[in-house]
Amino acid sequence: IYLAQNKKQCSVVSTYWINEKQLSEPNVILDCSSFYINDIVWHAEKSQLIYSAMAFNEPKSRIYHFDLTTQTQQLLTQPGIYGDYISSLDLSPDGKKLLIVNNDREFNSQLFVLDLTTKKLTPELNLNYNISEATWYHDSKRVLYSGPSPSHQIMINDLNGKQQHTLLNASDYLNKGFSRIKSSQDILFSTVKSNY
Repeated sequence: IYLAQNKKQCSVVSTYWINEKQLSEPNVILDCSSFYINDIVWHAEKSQLIYSAMAFNEPKSRIYHFDLTTQTQQLLTQPGIYGDYISSLDLSPDGKKLLIVNNDREFNSQLFVLDLTTKKLTPELNLNYNISEATWYHDSKRVLYSGPSPSHQIMINDLNGKQQHTLLNASDYLNKGFSRIKSSQDILFSTVKSNY
Protein backbone atom coordinates (compact mmCIF):
# COMPACT_ATOMS: atom_id res chain seq x y z
CA ILE A 1 0.00 0.00 0.00
CA TYR A 2 1.35 3.42 -0.92
CA LEU A 3 0.30 7.04 -1.29
CA ALA A 4 0.35 8.53 -4.80
CA GLN A 5 -0.05 12.29 -4.40
CA ASN A 6 0.87 15.39 -6.38
CA LYS A 7 -0.68 18.84 -6.89
CA LYS A 8 -3.42 17.52 -9.20
CA GLN A 9 -4.38 14.12 -7.82
CA CYS A 10 -4.25 11.92 -4.75
CA SER A 11 -4.95 8.24 -4.18
CA VAL A 12 -3.97 5.43 -1.86
CA VAL A 13 -3.07 2.38 -3.89
CA SER A 14 -2.56 -1.29 -3.12
CA THR A 15 -0.46 -3.73 -5.09
CA TYR A 16 1.51 -6.90 -4.46
CA TRP A 17 4.63 -8.59 -5.79
CA ILE A 18 3.95 -11.10 -8.58
CA ASN A 19 7.62 -12.05 -8.57
CA GLU A 20 10.85 -10.37 -7.46
CA LYS A 21 10.80 -7.93 -10.41
CA GLN A 22 7.11 -7.33 -11.10
CA LEU A 23 4.20 -5.75 -9.24
CA SER A 24 0.52 -6.44 -9.86
CA GLU A 25 -1.73 -3.82 -11.41
CA PRO A 26 -2.35 -1.01 -8.91
CA ASN A 27 -5.76 -0.90 -7.24
CA VAL A 28 -7.00 2.46 -5.89
CA ILE A 29 -8.40 1.86 -2.41
CA LEU A 30 -8.97 5.50 -1.42
CA ASP A 31 -9.55 8.53 -3.62
CA CYS A 32 -8.13 11.49 -1.71
CA SER A 33 -8.29 14.07 -4.49
CA SER A 34 -10.41 16.49 -2.43
CA PHE A 35 -7.75 16.92 0.28
CA TYR A 36 -4.01 16.87 0.93
CA ILE A 37 -2.59 14.01 3.06
CA ASN A 38 0.13 15.09 5.50
CA ASP A 39 0.93 11.60 6.79
CA ILE A 40 -0.58 8.14 6.61
CA VAL A 41 -0.12 4.85 8.49
CA TRP A 42 -1.34 1.37 7.66
CA HIS A 43 -2.78 -0.84 10.42
CA ALA A 44 -2.27 -4.23 8.76
CA GLU A 45 -3.96 -6.33 11.48
CA LYS A 46 -7.20 -4.37 11.14
CA SER A 47 -6.99 -3.49 7.40
CA GLN A 48 -7.27 0.20 8.23
CA LEU A 49 -5.64 3.42 7.10
CA ILE A 50 -5.17 6.26 9.56
CA TYR A 51 -4.20 9.56 8.03
CA SER A 52 -3.84 13.26 8.68
CA ALA A 53 -5.36 15.36 5.92
CA MET A 54 -6.29 18.92 5.14
CA ALA A 55 -9.32 19.63 2.95
CA PHE A 56 -8.68 22.35 0.38
CA ASN A 57 -11.44 24.53 1.88
CA GLU A 58 -10.39 24.13 5.55
CA PRO A 59 -7.51 25.77 7.44
CA LYS A 60 -6.70 22.83 9.77
CA SER A 61 -5.62 19.26 9.24
CA ARG A 62 -7.70 16.46 10.78
CA ILE A 63 -7.15 12.78 11.51
CA TYR A 64 -9.27 10.17 9.73
CA HIS A 65 -9.67 6.43 9.92
CA PHE A 66 -10.59 4.46 6.78
CA ASP A 67 -11.67 0.83 7.11
CA LEU A 68 -10.91 -1.14 3.95
CA THR A 69 -13.27 -3.96 4.91
CA THR A 70 -16.38 -1.80 5.34
CA GLN A 71 -15.21 1.02 3.02
CA THR A 72 -16.14 3.58 5.68
CA GLN A 73 -14.33 6.70 6.77
CA GLN A 74 -14.53 8.20 10.26
CA LEU A 75 -13.14 11.35 11.87
CA LEU A 76 -11.00 10.45 14.90
CA THR A 77 -10.54 12.35 18.17
CA GLN A 78 -8.48 15.45 17.41
CA PRO A 79 -5.92 17.58 19.24
CA GLY A 80 -7.87 20.54 17.84
CA ILE A 81 -7.28 23.37 20.27
CA TYR A 82 -3.49 23.27 20.43
CA GLY A 83 -2.44 23.85 16.86
CA ASP A 84 -3.30 23.90 13.22
CA TYR A 85 -1.03 21.36 11.65
CA ILE A 86 -0.69 17.65 12.33
CA SER A 87 2.66 16.87 10.73
CA SER A 88 3.22 13.26 11.69
CA LEU A 89 1.46 10.04 12.73
CA ASP A 90 2.95 6.76 13.89
CA LEU A 91 1.29 3.51 14.94
CA SER A 92 2.87 1.89 18.00
CA PRO A 93 4.57 -1.48 17.44
CA ASP A 94 1.86 -3.16 19.53
CA GLY A 95 -0.84 -1.58 17.29
CA LYS A 96 -2.75 -0.06 20.23
CA LYS A 97 -1.73 3.63 20.15
CA LEU A 98 -1.30 6.41 17.63
CA LEU A 99 1.45 8.99 18.16
CA ILE A 100 0.48 12.43 16.82
CA VAL A 101 2.82 15.40 16.27
CA ASN A 102 0.93 18.68 16.37
CA ASN A 103 2.63 22.01 15.58
CA ASP A 104 1.41 25.44 16.60
CA ARG A 105 1.86 28.85 14.98
CA GLU A 106 4.83 29.70 17.23
CA PHE A 107 6.77 26.69 15.86
CA ASN A 108 6.41 24.59 19.01
CA SER A 109 5.44 20.93 18.92
CA GLN A 110 3.37 18.75 21.18
CA LEU A 111 3.04 14.98 21.07
CA PHE A 112 -0.36 13.42 21.68
CA VAL A 113 -1.26 9.75 22.12
CA LEU A 114 -4.57 8.40 20.89
CA ASP A 115 -5.61 5.07 22.41
CA LEU A 116 -7.17 3.28 19.43
CA THR A 117 -9.38 1.09 21.62
CA THR A 118 -10.88 3.70 23.97
CA LYS A 119 -10.41 6.68 21.58
CA LYS A 120 -8.97 8.66 24.51
CA LEU A 121 -6.60 11.42 23.41
CA THR A 122 -3.85 12.34 25.88
CA PRO A 123 -1.56 15.38 25.53
CA GLU A 124 1.99 14.30 26.24
CA LEU A 125 5.45 15.75 25.57
CA ASN A 126 5.79 19.50 24.83
CA LEU A 127 8.78 20.74 22.84
CA ASN A 128 9.71 24.41 22.53
CA TYR A 129 10.84 23.87 18.95
CA ASN A 130 9.30 22.50 15.78
CA ILE A 131 9.65 18.85 14.76
CA SER A 132 8.27 17.39 11.58
CA GLU A 133 7.95 13.83 12.87
CA ALA A 134 8.22 11.45 15.78
CA THR A 135 8.09 7.69 15.92
CA TRP A 136 7.53 5.09 18.61
CA TYR A 137 10.53 3.24 19.91
CA HIS A 138 10.39 -0.57 19.83
CA ASP A 139 8.93 -0.82 23.35
CA SER A 140 5.74 1.22 22.51
CA LYS A 141 6.55 3.40 25.56
CA ARG A 142 9.31 5.76 24.45
CA VAL A 143 9.48 7.98 21.36
CA LEU A 144 12.13 9.17 18.90
CA TYR A 145 12.21 12.69 17.44
CA SER A 146 14.73 15.13 16.03
CA GLY A 147 16.69 17.49 18.25
CA PRO A 148 16.38 21.26 17.95
CA SER A 149 17.92 22.93 14.92
CA PRO A 150 20.80 23.27 14.07
CA SER A 151 21.69 19.99 15.82
CA HIS A 152 21.77 16.78 13.84
CA GLN A 153 20.38 14.52 16.54
CA ILE A 154 17.72 11.91 17.08
CA MET A 155 16.45 12.10 20.63
CA ILE A 156 14.78 9.36 22.68
CA ASN A 157 12.43 10.17 25.53
CA ASP A 158 9.52 8.88 27.57
CA LEU A 159 6.20 10.63 27.01
CA ASN A 160 6.40 12.81 30.10
CA GLY A 161 9.79 14.21 29.01
CA LYS A 162 11.82 13.04 32.01
CA GLN A 163 14.24 10.64 30.31
CA GLN A 164 15.48 12.58 27.28
CA HIS A 165 18.87 11.71 25.89
CA THR A 166 20.58 11.70 22.51
CA LEU A 167 20.26 8.39 20.70
CA LEU A 168 22.16 9.49 17.59
CA ASN A 169 24.39 12.43 16.74
CA ALA A 170 25.14 12.83 13.01
CA SER A 171 27.63 15.13 11.30
CA ASP A 172 25.19 16.01 8.48
CA TYR A 173 21.56 17.17 8.39
CA LEU A 174 19.01 14.43 9.03
CA ASN A 175 16.36 13.85 6.38
CA LYS A 176 12.74 13.47 7.36
CA GLY A 177 11.68 9.85 7.43
CA PHE A 178 13.64 8.06 10.14
CA SER A 179 11.90 4.93 11.40
CA ARG A 180 12.39 1.83 13.47
CA ILE A 181 13.32 -1.46 11.84
CA LYS A 182 10.64 -3.88 12.97
CA SER A 183 12.76 -7.03 13.16
CA SER A 184 15.48 -5.52 15.38
CA GLN A 185 16.23 -2.77 17.89
CA ASP A 186 17.74 -0.60 15.12
CA ILE A 187 16.49 2.55 13.43
CA LEU A 188 16.79 3.60 9.80
CA PHE A 189 17.74 7.18 8.92
CA SER A 190 19.44 9.14 6.15
CA THR A 191 21.44 12.35 6.00
CA VAL A 192 22.03 15.03 3.42
CA LYS A 193 25.10 17.21 2.93
CA SER A 194 24.54 20.92 2.47
CA ASN A 195 26.10 22.52 -0.58
CA TYR A 196 27.45 25.94 0.26
